[in-house]
Amino acid sequence: MSKYLRKEKARSCPVHMAIMDECAKQLNLHGVFEKDDVLSVLSLDAMVDAIRWDYVRGFLEEELGCEMVPLAAAYFKRHKRSEEKVNPQKFIALGHGKKTAGFATVTQDNDHLFICRIETKRAMANGAGRAFEKYCEQVSQKRAELGMADRPRLS
Repeated sequence: MSKYLRKEKARSCPVHMAIMDECAKQLNLHGVFEKDDVLSVLSLDAMVDAIRWDYVRGFLEEELGCEMVPLAAAYFKRHKRSEEKVNPQKFIALGHGKKTAGFATVTQDNDHLFICRIETKRAMANGAGRAFEKYCEQVSQKRAELGMADRPRLS
C-alpha cells in the first residue's frame, strides 16, 4: 500500500476540501492567497507538511477555470506595485532557491507575472533544446574520432 496521498483521496479529504474553500474565498477577494495565511485561518498550522499544494492548485484551476502563478514570499511582503511590474521575476517562485509561498490567479492586474512565467518556461525549453543539439554534436564528433559510423537515426 502506498504511503503517499493520491489525488482521488485528496479530493475527498475534508482537510483538503476546507483548504480549497478558504483558498477560493481568498482568490475571489484578493486574487492571491498565501499558504500560511490559509492554514492559520483554518487553525491547521501543524499540518504544513501534510498538505499537497500541487493538488490544491490543480483542483482550484479546474473548478475556477483559471490559470495560477506560484509566488515567492517576497510577493507577500510590502513592495511597490511599480517594482512588481519592473521586476516580476523576483516575485515568481522559480529558481534561485525560492519556495512557493502562495498563488495568484491570472487577471489584468497581475498579467505581468503570467507573461514573465511564460517567457521563463520558453527560455528553459529553448535552453534544453540547445543543450540537446550540443550533446548530439559532441556525440557525433566523438564517434568520428573513434572511427565509428553514424547509426541511422529514428525519426
